[in-house]
Amino acid sequence: MTPNLLSLVFRLLVFATPVPDTFGAINNARIEFDKGILAEQAGDLEVALKHLRQAVAMEPTWALGNLELGIVEQQRQPESPNARLRLEQAVLLAPDNPRASYHLALSHEYIGNVNEAVKYLLETLRLKPDFRDAQFRLATVYEKIGLNDEAIHAYEQVLLYDPKHVGALTSLSVLYERREEYGKAEEALVLVTQMQPNVPYPIYRLGSFYERLGAHAKAKKVFNKLNKLDPRPKRRMRQLR
Repeated sequence: MTPNLLSLVFRLLVFATPVPDTFGAINNARIEFDKGILAEQAGDLEVALKHLRQAVAMEPTWALGNLELGIVEQQRQPESPNARLRLEQAVLLAPDNPRASYHLALSHEYIGNVNEAVKYLLETLRLKPDFRDAQFRLATVYEKIGLNDEAIHAYEQVLLYDPKHVGALTSLSVLYERREEYGKAEEALVLVTQMQPNVPYPIYRLGSFYERLGAHAKAKKVFNKLNKLDPRPKRRMRQLR
């Protein structure tokens, strides 16, 4: 066989070999992914899962596809092992994505794997130090397992990025009081009442705090303010016969 004939045969064999339609598969996966996201935004989790599963089936190594599928699975069933599997895959495929490690942390927290939850929350904050939700979640986990000093530090970190975070301030008031840092506890409680002047419960908490300290004049003033609020409608009582 001459060299020219060999070249011709080689080219025919190359062009006759089927080539996977990689671009087409990616494009179809993206279409399914977008449909899933739209369904999730509309609140239809079942339809969202259907499309996201199809997207991941088409592109199993797509980090974003695995992540969003895991998040929707988690929304439908927080303790879902399928959600955790997808989120683990997302972290493996995109180790620098803080959303992936954050939702994997939640998945572990939901089933009581506190150490793993803390591990992935810390990793999330390493990747994105201003991730406020992760910082607050870390604080609540620390508080649940009795690590009060770590919880206080984590809640204080939340306030660095959001000084008026009611949840962090309220929890800090409790932890400061346990540590007998009454000035800090009072400051946190007062700030919450200033941000929510017409909400009865923070005012009640402040008044009760003063009562526990024996500051009865302050407690009376706070409770007088509370009594001026009308938190529930008055019902007209039926006349007795």
